[in-house]
Amino acid sequence: MRREVLQTYPSIDRRLVEEDLACVLAPHTDGEHYALLYDHFPAPIMGALWTRWQDDELPDSFWIRPDCPTTSPHSDACAHFLAHPGAHTWETR
Repeated sequence: MRREVLQTYPSIDRRLVEEDLACVLAPHTDGEHYALLYDHFPAPIMGALWTRWQDDELPDSFWIRPDCPTTSPHSDACAHFLAHPGAHTWETR
């Protein structure tokens, strides 16, 4: 996956592309899993590079998703993508 990301986006900082993918959503036992690959695009790109996979499968694609705009009552930003399933990041810390 890393090699494909670097081929698709050759100007990004290769040191910041995630290598070890783990689902970032609230704990769940089945369904789709999501991992952040890269989150350092310059403006005007407003979002991050994400991948997803099903149980017992490997991720096979990636895409830029807009950031979740929701904030907590204490102004903590959600670190997931727009319309993500499950809880916001500050709800699962």
